[in-house]
Amino acid sequence: MGRASASGRLCLVGLFLVAATAPLACGGGKQSSSDGGMSCQNSLQCASGKVCDPSIAQCVECASAADCPMNNDCVARSCVAFTPCTNSLDCKTSQVCDTTAGRCVACLTDNDCMDTTKTCVADTCRTKCASDRTCTPLGLLCDLTTSSCVRCVMSTDCPTGQYCQANACVAAICTPGKTSCMLNGIATCNSVGDGYVGTATPCDPKTCQVGASGAMCVDVAPDGGAGTTGSAGTTGSAGTTGSAGTTGSGGAGGSTSGFTAVDPCSTESSYTTTGTTITFGATADISYMPKCLKVSAGATVTFTGDFVSHPLMPSAKRGTLTGNPILPTGNGTTTSFTFPNAGYFAYYCDVHGASDGALGMVGVIWVE
Repeated sequence: MGRASASGRLCLVGLFLVAATAPLACGGGKQSSSDGGMSCQNSLQCASGKVCDPSIAQCVECASAADCPMNNDCVARSCVAFTPCTNSLDCKTSQVCDTTAGRCVACLTDNDCMDTTKTCVADTCRTKCASDRTCTPLGLLCDLTTSSCVRCVMSTDCPTGQYCQANACVAAICTPGKTSCMLNGIATCNSVGDGYVGTATPCDPKTCQVGASGAMCVDVAPDGGAGTTGSAGTTGSAGTTGSAGTTGSGGAGGSTSGFTAVDPCSTESSYTTTGTTITFGATADISYMPKCLKVSAGATVTFTGDFVSHPLMPSAKRGTLTGNPILPTGNGTTTSFTFPNAGYFAYYCDVHGASDGALGMVGVIWVE
């Protein structure tokens, strides 16, 4: 990947797309993709702390673990921290050491869960099940292949704009089957929504635009040049001065236009604008501090706490359901997410907020 085609005109826009080396071949420079991300040909076009993922031609936190700090994995293009270990004495009391991987995890066997109703799947303790009836009260479904309760078994279990990855609903990169503009080429989203397929069709010398039916190459409208200056109009006679109108009374103050209440943050005053860190404590502490946080678009928010005891999940029921940057996190003690777009991005603890409503361990990040 990353090799130029013979014509030097195709861009990397998918899992198997070809990259261009000449900026002009793709319309030149940084461009916004039709899905809202920042298109890129290389990491020099990304903001500090970001890299260019050639599989989607967008700036992301990481494309592989090599892009992350030490003791971090790259999960769904975000760096997720883990605790290294040589044995379980290096881990918290709620964890054990996976000596093969050299990291602390929630479990390696069912016995590590210390609960007969739990089973160990993918280093995480999950509720055992043989039917959806066990899981639906928790807002989950039964994965019969692992006999455990999960958020999703297939992508159709997720809300619009998300797909199922490792039994979690993750924000989609694109709309399945739809075409998008990427680096002035037309790319087609795959059937899942986690990337693009095939080779992009370049639009040069035309321009890629997205219409109601998808992306298309259109001719650039020629510059019509400056118009002829019109002659000055005849000066009219002065009109009669009217009497002053009555001064109107001031209207009542209202809330900021466009505010949307999302449980548990029902009013604008519920939100704090101080800081960009959300903390949560030990197993007995089932609340986020703050649970209602307001930040500006482009801000990076850091979650700090025990993700083994309190697995973090993006909400599929509350707030803005598409493009939520928050990713499922079940290991480590800190992780960060960048919020490029405005919206109300809700989240919850998979253990203490599974109802995903106004009650329990839940929260919202309001991005303006």
